[in-house]
Amino acid sequence: MNRQNSDKLERLFDSDETATLDNLLAQGLWSHLSDKVKSTAQGALTKCEEMPGELVVNASGLAVSINLSLSDLWQVYLPLALVCLEKTESRRRLIGIAGPSGGGKTVFAEILCLVINRVAERDQAVPLGMDGYHFPNRYLDTHETDDGKPLRLHKGKPCSFDVDRFISALNDLHTHQELLLPKYDRSHHEPAEDRIMVTSAHRAILIEGNFLLHNEDGWERIRPLLDCSIYLDVDTAICRKRLKTRHMRGGRSETDTEAHIRRVDEPNHLLVGKGKPLADLVLKQDGVNARWHVQSSFR
Repeated sequence: MNRQNSDKLERLFDSDETATLDNLLAQGLWSHLSDKVKSTAQGALTKCEEMPGELVVNASGLAVSINLSLSDLWQVYLPLALVCLEKTESRRRLIGIAGPSGGGKTVFAEILCLVINRVAERDQAVPLGMDGYHFPNRYLDTHETDDGKPLRLHKGKPCSFDVDRFISALNDLHTHQELLLPKYDRSHHEPAEDRIMVTSAHRAILIEGNFLLHNEDGWERIRPLLDCSIYLDVDTAICRKRLKTRHMRGGRSETDTEAHIRRVDEPNHLLVGKGKPLADLVLKQDGVNARWHVQSSFR
């Protein structure tokens, strides 16, 4: 491939005036892709050339404004989208996106979904959040943990999820073409039934959640149901800052927020991190400009 005249493509070479498109396709995630997929890179970029900049995505019922960089589009989302499109030619695939709370899983899944559908020029991908499988608040209010503490105080920990129902849904996604699935609504702090419609056109199901790679207490049944898993590695301090903003935006006082972070979010961060070695791909987000970098590539 020769260097092209597209303004968007030109910006990818800003750091190296002697670079060629072939050089770029030999780096990062691109280096793990087949020549067939690489041959579609420029056409895919053209379809997505208006995406970099401010995007507003729906994150569990809340509108979130993010700045999508051309670098992230090219280095992360576009190669992943093309891999998904190649792998889903024969059948539906379940792609897991794991990582700690506050790590950006929901937004990552939404952006990847947008890129896949933009390149495919049809709705071929749909995101599914594990948070939709929280037990309802009425259940959390009337049940306790094994040590006798109110389950509601531990909302967000593995014990607050209906893992059996979640696993049943993953099995159904492999065997049923059309499904109605729940989605967590952060505006009401509750899972809402039948909010996600999966159709036969949806070949890439982007499943995001903290405990997809958790290997205990029944959660170990999830990983074999995923065709691929991505782990988003984000530093504790960054996640903590985001979670504090999220919890207080959701109506918690600062005191209650700090208590919840210490009781639930910080232990979860450590627990979720144990699953990182099980991921097929690890992406690390830097603390300067929130860009994604490949930490370990496809196993």
